[in-house]
Amino acid sequence: MRRDSNRWMELAERGFLTIGVMVSITISMLGVFYRYVLHDSLAWVEEMAGFLLVGIIAIGIGAAAKKGTNIRVDILPQYFPKSKRVWDFIADVAGLGIMTILSILSIQFLFVIFSNSQKTTSLPWLPLWLPLIIMPLGFMMAIYRFLGNLRNKGE
Repeated sequence: MRRDSNRWMELAERGFLTIGVMVSITISMLGVFYRYVLHDSLAWVEEMAGFLLVGIIAIGIGAAAKKGTNIRVDILPQYFPKSKRVWDFIADVAGLGIMTILSILSIQFLFVIFSNSQKTTSLPWLPLWLPLIIMPLGFMMAIYRFLGNLRNKGE
């Protein structure tokens, strides 16, 4: 059961990251084409590219945590290689704590946006909370990944 959920989560992460990067590049190229070839601009290009970037980062944190490639200070394990497991454990606990805080803050942020009925700037028909819901989802996926790392280190 756990392997299946991990496999599906990894497939979803890879799929979202691949499609997100491709769509972001396409949108950016479309914006450049409109601006420099057609001498016009699309108001929504920058905002949508920003939303995609937020999503790519939020989902990418969990994918990096699974592989152990998230940002961490690795100078101490280089000087003390026998303590690498301890430092990896500390990094996973710190990542878990940070992702928990970011999850809580992003959920609170979304509630404020939702309660104020805020809309996006360039697409006034789109509620702002809708593209930003990826933040807590990505952070919660990262929490799951960090917990998996800690569970695997305990085995």
